[in-house]
Amino acid sequence: GPGRSCHDNNLKLLSALSGLSPGKRGASFRCVIALASPSGMVITVEGRLDGAIAPAVRGAGGFGYDPLFVPSGSSVTLAEMSSAEKNLISHRSAAVRKIAPYLAACRPQ
Repeated sequence: GPGRSCHDNNLKLLSALSGLSPGKRGASFRCVIALASPSGMVITVEGRLDGAIAPAVRGAGGFGYDPLFVPSGSSVTLAEMSSAEKNLISHRSAAVRKIAPYLAACRPQ
């Protein structure tokens, strides 16, 4: 809400999940990009990053829920990764990679 920080929101989420086993802390980030061309082509793509919510805030990088989100197959939070590591696996970069081929098709000739 108003006047709250990302850290405040992270603490609120941890409070809401308090007592849940690690197997019940699954989470995902999703990014959907829609592209509409002048020719009438409409495309939507989704990038997704699955993982889990850590039991405590970890790391100083990133923003939002990055200090709590541990991607599947990783032992570190997004906030503990370098920007380059995070960008390789992020839901946003996955969506951009999916939409990129359609951008060329939308360019005026």
